Amino acid sequence: MSSIDPAYEELAAKYRVQKSKYFPQILEKLLSLEQAKIVCELPAASSEEIAEKLNMDKGVVDKQIQELYEKGVVYYKRKGFRAAYNLYELHDATTTNPKFYESLGEEYLDLWDKWTQNEAAQWFKENPFPWDTDTPMRIIPKWKSIKDVPGVMPFDDMRHILKENEDTIAINPCSCLRIAKKRFPDVPEEICIIVQRTAQYSIDRGSAKKTTVKEALDMLERIEKYPMVHVGYNEKPVNRLVSNSLSCCLVFGISPPGTLENTAPSRFEATVDSDMCIGCRCCIEVCLFDAAKMKHYPEFSEERAYIDTKKCVGCGNCVVNCCIGARKMKLVRPPEFIPDIFEGHY
Repeated sequence: MSSIDPAYEELAAKYRVQKSKYFPQILEKLLSLEQAKIVCELPAASSEEIAEKLNMDKGVVDKQIQELYEKGVVYYKRKGFRAAYNLYELHDATTTNPKFYESLGEEYLDLWDKWTQNEAAQWFKENPFPWDTDTPMRIIPKWKSIKDVPGVMPFDDMRHILKENEDTIAINPCSCLRIAKKRFPDVPEEICIIVQRTAQYSIDRGSAKKTTVKEALDMLERIEKYPMVHVGYNEKPVNRLVSNSLSCCLVFGISPPGTLENTAPSRFEATVDSDMCIGCRCCIEVCLFDAAKMKHYPEFSEERAYIDTKKCVGCGNCVVNCCIGARKMKLVRPPEFIPDIFEGHY
């Protein structure tokens, strides 16, 4: 790391990633040296404060702060400016603004991919987020999997969630898919649904596009064939985001195989009609949690599917992808299973 300027190493230490092989290189690729020095001074009440500390022209600082905002490194707040809270914020925001795709290039994404595959799990183990709950996130089932199930509540149904936020919906590129694009070249990138203030922030800085309820539902229809799970904050109002997480997503990378750390299941559970099942194994291919399994049924003299209910999170993947309709969802948890509100942030 001797060729890395100390400003990048100082910033890496600020994010507790100073021992990383890749993170100082990520910062060097993302930020000019001038920008790195500015970020090291944050939080700050004003650009005048930063300019004075660094002996820089205020106009230059203002210009750099704006670019850093668009990159996803700096946030405008009522009390001035702050840097991204944590490495996860940097990971998500700095890879998704099309304005910088060309200038950052594939090398930038490759560095993030190497960090994700080689260092992320250990870093998150050593630097857990200070949640007030063990499950700050929750699974939201695919709406087609629960559309005929009695007891569905508005906060379970993506159609209602989108309708409730119809004036503020935007779609953002998925940071994890962009980073892992070489391994998932056929999966579309524009799949993360954001609403309300989160959507406005992303639109303002140029990463997201405002969209309609129909356009968002059409997008969900297009990606239904992929083994993705809807993930939102673990609260009844869905007023920030719904990510569509694939196995390449960082939340899976930092979780033990077949699990999703810090994430509660939905209120539903998959079932299978063994009389209808033809043993095609398509459910196993789309289950990210090792809950869809096969076993020998003596009465049929062959293998057919069953559900490991201890592992099922009620995402609906196996239900919507069952080619003969042998799978259904059933309601297994009451409405109060989902908290009224989650106080926290990523």
